Amino acid sequence: MNSTPHNQPGENSPRPRLTWIISGALLIIVGVLFMLTIALSAIGIVMMIGGGALIVAAFISRGGRQIRNEAEHREEQGGS
Repeated sequence: MNSTPHNQPGENSPRPRLTWIISGALLIIVGVLFMLTIALSAIGIVMMIGGGALIVAAFISRGGRQIRNEAEHREEQGGS
């Protein structure tokens, strides 16, 4: 089913973040659809939270190091 077996978050694969963001967006969309049916609203809410967490994790894994480096650089310069 998975055509890219090396697409793990920790590896330097071509675009792991993109698949995380796409899967997170799909989870949110499916979660919204589930929320439209009252019986599955709890599952929909959980899916939306999970999808949002996936997207946030993708951005954190991408920019965490860069943000830390920028913060350290600002501290070295003594700027506020």
